[in-house]
Amino acid sequence: MSPMFPLLLLSTAAYAEDECAPNYESATYEDRTCRLFGTEVFCVEVYGGDCPTFEEQTSEFNYDDESIRSCGPGSDVATVIESETHEGSSARYFDETGAMVGGYSHSFNSSVCCEGKWANTILYGIETPTCTPVPDEEPKDRRWSCAALNPPPKGLVFFAVALIAVTRTRRAARRR
Repeated sequence: MSPMFPLLLLSTAAYAEDECAPNYESATYEDRTCRLFGTEVFCVEVYGGDCPTFEEQTSEFNYDDESIRSCGPGSDVATVIESETHEGSSARYFDETGAMVGGYSHSFNSSVCCEGKWANTILYGIETPTCTPVPDEEPKDRRWSCAALNPPPKGLVFFAVALIAVTRTRRAARRR
């Protein structure tokens, strides 16, 4: 089952007339996008109740590793799931507890009616959150450490050795 399925259930493939009956009563139309401001409204309309959690979403659909992104410090959300098919694209945004806090669905082939106008995109909950990628851990292999990849200049090493030698000579001279 495709993550785009909920959008396709509520969409109308053929729309010869300019007039349409709204799919969502509480939505607003803006720039070919149907905007639902509450995630709950979307979930009631599409899922018939509560929004799926991150765990439910990932167990129902088979996402590859590239579709799921963990977000680091300073992000608006904890996890983003993005998917793309020949039908369109979608994203779901989840907080640190795994609750869905927003997302979008975009369909290439069908549209939804919003305030009497056709839209190919449904946007709900939090809009386009920031997701700072989680920094990769530094490799454990010393060959790939910052020091190994950026060795100090040879002149600096010579200067450090000379400074140590001078310091030792002065200490030895004071002890006599």
